[in-house]
Amino acid sequence: MDGTPMSSEACDRGHREEWGGVGHEGNLDHTGLMPEEDAGPFRFERRELDRWPVNVHATAFQVGGADFGAMHEMRVTDYGDGGVGAISRTALPPGTAVSIGFSAPGMIAKRGTVLRCDPDGDGYRVAIQFEMRLAA
Repeated sequence: MDGTPMSSEACDRGHREEWGGVGHEGNLDHTGLMPEEDAGPFRFERRELDRWPVNVHATAFQVGGADFGAMHEMRVTDYGDGGVGAISRTALPPGTAVSIGFSAPGMIAKRGTVLRCDPDGDGYRVAIQFEMRLAA
């Protein structure tokens, strides 16, 4: 991997190959930042922030609500400044506030909100949008 951002089409294709052909139909934005609407030959990337394919483990801790402190182990499949796409064995309801820590060096813990949680095989495909911090 050369560090170049991946198109969502290439990312989806990579997920299907990695999971033995199991993937999503249609156009998906695993970060949930900017949904895609058109997969035709003149489709334009609508995301405002780039994302990169990764394969690292992470732990998300719920930081609010009735399940405060609940831990969710996940495998992060794509990462960007605005959020992550991941696979989790347990569901995280959309709107859930989380603090997510990563196993890879250089990836600092962040806070975010679950945008989407869709059943996917034996687990769930989760999209988490990071909180954007204002400069001091």
